[in-house]
Amino acid sequence: MLRTPRALLVVGVTAAALLTYAAHATRHAALTSGAHRASAAGAPPPRLRPDAKILVTGGAGFVGYHLAQRLKQDGHSVLAFDLFTPYYSLALKRERAARLRDANIPVIEGDLCNETLLDRVLTEHGVTHVASLAAQAGVRYSLTNPQSYVRSNMQCFISLLESLRRRPHTVLVYASSSSVYGANKEAPFAEDDRVDSPNSLYAVTKRANEAAAHVYH
Repeated sequence: MLRTPRALLVVGVTAAALLTYAAHATRHAALTSGAHRASAAGAPPPRLRPDAKILVTGGAGFVGYHLAQRLKQDGHSVLAFDLFTPYYSLALKRERAARLRDANIPVIEGDLCNETLLDRVLTEHGVTHVASLAAQAGVRYSLTNPQSYVRSNMQCFISLLESLRRRPHTVLVYASSSSVYGANKEAPFAEDDRVDSPNSLYAVTKRANEAAAHVYH
């Protein structure tokens, strides 16, 4: 039986939750649901330090776009990174990117698998935190385009981890997915529920990301 060693977990992630755990984190971490509940029931969460510079990957996606805006509204230095894949409307992603730029949030178009580019972005912008939201999403799409999940969700995530391994003081916040619980019939989900019965390749890649983040942490 495989169970998750979730010391920090949030699924169904929100901008506020990511902000909370970016402030909590001291090094690389897989973000998990147990910590979300513990924080909500306990003391007021800490805030990001004033000089934080946050890179939001998947910044033209729904959650990434709103997180970047929230960070900027809270007075932080933030930049977005996105590959602008055509999985869904590129016009929508471009519109989000334009709005981010209008809010003085730089948007970098690039591939996370390109470690040279990633290293340059992290160095030139003095990034202190990375909110990892970039991923090939969707369950049904993985049935017909499996290689896009292997590359985007696994190969590119390892590239990100490798870049951050060379920067041990840069914090990684990783948002997982409820899909990792797969065929689990217990509800609501809990951090110690089984995750060894995935129902999709998407779920496999997200669980692999959790395990990789744990190893690098």
